[in-house]
Order: sequence, then C-alpha cells, then structure tokens
Amino acid sequence: MLFRTYKHLKLIILPMLMLSCVFFKKPQSVHQESSTGKPIIDGKLHLKNSQSTQQESSTGKPISDEKLNLISGKISNKKLPIINGNHDVTWIKTRAMTILDEYGKEIPEFKNKFGYSYILSPIKMDNEYSYYTSLLILFETTKNGDKEYEIEDIKFVTAGSNLELKNSLLIIENSQEEGYVTAYPFGILMSDEIKNAFKLTYQNGHWNYMLADLTVKNKLTQETKIYKISLNSKLIIEFLKEVLKENSILKDIAGDLFEDI
Repeated sequence: MLFRTYKHLKLIILPMLMLSCVFFKKPQSVHQESSTGKPIIDGKLHLKNSQSTQQESSTGKPISDEKLNLISGKISNKKLPIINGNHDVTWIKTRAMTILDEYGKEIPEFKNKFGYSYILSPIKMDNEYSYYTSLLILFETTKNGDKEYEIEDIKFVTAGSNLELKNSLLIIENSQEEGYVTAYPFGILMSDEIKNAFKLTYQNGHWNYMLADLTVKNKLTQETKIYKISLNSKLIIEFLKEVLKENSILKDIAGDLFEDI
C-alpha cells in the first residue's frame, strides 16, 4: 500500500517538475549577431481568409510570402508535450511558403518539395482558450519532397543565434495542410523569444528578412547539408496581430507572446 501511494505521488510530482523546468524556465535574451537578409518589399500584406484559401488549388506547392494566407483546424484526441492526457486542439497557421536563399530567391532544388510556415498552437484545448499557446516554425514536405528530404535543424543567424529551436518535446507529425505529408516543428514552448528575435530585423523603419541556417538531409544520398535561408519577419508579426484580432483573450492568458504587438 505504501509503495502504491509513493508511486502515485511520483506520477503526479514528476510532470509538475517537468512543467516548471520546460514552461517556466528563465527566458533567454536575444540580440542581433549578424546582418539581416534582404529588405522585405513594402506594402500591406493582403490577408486571405481560411475559406478563400481552402478553395484554392492545393497541390502541395509552397506559395509566395507576399500575402498572409491563414488556415485553421482542429485535431481530436491529440497528445501534447508534457501535458498529461490527450486533448482536442485547435490551431492557426500560415500556408506553407517557398524556401528562399539568403538573397531572397527561391532555392531551385527545394521547389515544390517542401515549404515553411508559422503556427500558433494550441489556440484552444477542449474548446477552452489555452494558456499553453506557442509560436512555432514548421517545415512541411510535399509528397515528392517527403521521399527525398528530411529537416534536421534550424538556427537563426541574424538574431537569436543562442536559441535552441530543435526541441525533443516537439515531435515530427503528419502535416495538417492539404497537399503536404510531414511537418517538422521547431521552436520554444510558451515563449516570446522567437518573436523578439524576428523583431530585431526591423531597422530604420523597415522590415528585413531573418537569415537562418537550415540543416537538411537528403534521404536518397544520405548527405546532410546546411543552407542559408531567409525567413519573413514582417509576416510573422502580422500573423500574430491577425490572430489576436479574433482571439483577443490570448493577450491576457498567453504570457508575453502577444505583448508589444
């Protein structure tokens, strides 16, 4: 009986300790360590709603990052990192976008093979707004690309190079976007550090691309290579703003993620 009680207490205490270590760790400060990428073209990002986006042909071809295309969905009975039990989870993300090199040009070998997107999840858990909403970066492979590539890591270069974006708690999953197969998630749970790093690319009244090193493994050749890529900084901030318009309560319950937006 004593052993059963100890075992039961252990099962309760350990997840609590893990939560405190993972979710309530001391935030890391971010600084600019290198030059920014190319300037992002001025002009208001046009928003397409979920309905019009879903009506478009979705054949697994990453889109341009000139427009803010959002989609949303719900995953039933999903197991979340650290949190005990399974939950019904809602999410909002940008549609997968083209992989650009350090000069802002499409990388030919990745064309229609995989793209990247920004996601906020969970927005809700079991139909209640979540305190655990996290901002993540996804790399999503198409049917053709899934046979050839897997994404191993990403490191910011322009700012936030100290951030560990590869997290063992974030597991590779099936993509939730039509036309895509596998989603590789990167980020920091319940944190504003990614947002803060991207904000440092706003200089002299103008947004610039965030440069990053993307580690990609070719499944066919078994070779691993690091590519310098450009991530859209302006779009990620506009994404947060747009989500907040329809879900204003997140500003109060999601920590610092939506502060200064």
